Amino acid sequence: METRAVRPPLSDRLIAPIIRYVDRRLRRRQRIFEYDADARCVFRLSVHPFEQAHQWPDGIRTAEREIVGELHLWNEHFAGLNLLGCGGELRGRFDYSMRALARRVASDPALRMLPGIFADSWVPSDHRSNGVARSFVRWGFRIDQESDRLEFWDQLYVRLLARTFNPGAPRGPVRRIRIWISREELMRRFGESPAVRRRPAPAAEESQRRLTAGG
Repeated sequence: METRAVRPPLSDRLIAPIIRYVDRRLRRRQRIFEYDADARCVFRLSVHPFEQAHQWPDGIRTAEREIVGELHLWNEHFAGLNLLGCGGELRGRFDYSMRALARRVASDPALRMLPGIFADSWVPSDHRSNGVARSFVRWGFRIDQESDRLEFWDQLYVRLLARTFNPGAPRGPVRRIRIWISREELMRRFGESPAVRRRPAPAAEESQRRLTAGG
């Protein structure tokens, strides 16, 4: 018996091209680039001045307009992945992506002086939020900033992105967390010759304590 592929709803077929176009325009505007071409890489990178002087969770201070790196999801490479899981294929792709990032930072003269790299990540607003945040901490990131639910238009855009690039992703309200990994920690964990693991920095312990306490 011949089976037919299920076509996406008409609304998705109309919206998806618009979202992909907006996504491409935003990448060009923010000068986001692929630091590794492998299909396993799930992040892109941009390099730009941070808007203000800032002290990051591990004690690193950056001056106003100092250049830092910012990670962005490579939406097309997340298709079909369970974004709430921290094992299996997603964990393998994350590990590959971070090792590729460490190689690029070590070899690219334009990136060698970066003090660190941050990312603004969307996580569920419900109880699953802490599980996702704990995964970032285990991977060497520090939680720099947490926010309540996103504003309506941000919520809408996040949902449309998920609907376009990962239709199977869980739906529901999300909030934003900002995470940070210093260049030293990136190279220690993911560089070609990682150093002997040391006791987590106080900031990491504080992140874990906050998550265990529920915020």
